[in-house]
Amino acid sequence: MTPVARRTPFTTRMTLLLVVICVLVLTLAYPLRLYLRQRSQIDELAAHNAEQRERVEALKTKVAGYDDPAWAQDEARVRLHYTRPGEKVYLVPATSVTPTPTPSATAR
Repeated sequence: MTPVARRTPFTTRMTLLLVVICVLVLTLAYPLRLYLRQRSQIDELAAHNAEQRERVEALKTKVAGYDDPAWAQDEARVRLHYTRPGEKVYLVPATSVTPTPTPSATAR
């Protein structure tokens, strides 16, 4: 009988290939994680930027209303309680709130 040469499941070349692949994966893992983190930050900033643009547009619309005389008259009537000549103003007195007496803890 002749001796049979046993093949090992991992040859030297295969082992070196696995080591090289592991080194490449470990080398690329950190930059990939940084890239993904920066992409998420960019997405958050883009969303915040879009919100700020909407706010700016709303404020521009509000400022454009300042040029409208009807808007100015309405604001004067509401905020400053101005009236037009000939209008009657009725003032309703505020109801006074009197505190209700509470029984004291010492009185029995």
